[in-house]
Amino acid sequence: MREIDIVIWGDFPPKTQTGISMVNAMVEKTPLQQGKSIIKIDESVWQYSLVRKIILYLVLALKLFKTLISKRCRILYFNFPLSRFGLIKLSFLLPLIRLISLKIKLISHLHRGDLRVYSDKSSLNKHLVKFCLKFIDETIVLSEIYIADVKSLNSKVKVTNLRNTSSIERTITDSNQIYN
Repeated sequence: MREIDIVIWGDFPPKTQTGISMVNAMVEKTPLQQGKSIIKIDESVWQYSLVRKIILYLVLALKLFKTLISKRCRILYFNFPLSRFGLIKLSFLLPLIRLISLKIKLISHLHRGDLRVYSDKSSLNKHLVKFCLKFIDETIVLSEIYIADVKSLNSKVKVTNLRNTSSIERTITDSNQIYN
């Protein structure tokens, strides 16, 4: 069984051109330059109809599970969504990923600064966010002011402040040190 350092699950250019997809590309590039083994699972399906999106998400989830089962993966890196569809998707996938392996470090990246506003909009939003955070080992935020927002929803999750994109290399390297 071949060991994989990082599985990156999310949107990537050129299919998706957003800040999140650009960061995912940087997260992929930095460890590759360090000689780490990476598998990316591109879930850029936003352009399809709802039915096709759901089918493609199921296919991608199966690909993710197959990858995690067949490879010894150290880290799964993904975006923490602030949409009901994204959180519902995570609330099904994260418990299954934890069943596959307790050793996989789950790192989410929160790209938006309105976690508290989003979670306070409804009790469903708050429950979904809290439920998903239970399974995550570390959440990366883009400003120190958002650390308290994450901690107010789950005090046990490690929160890392990523002040700028040059810190991605340090964050991924620090996360790898846990397993070395």
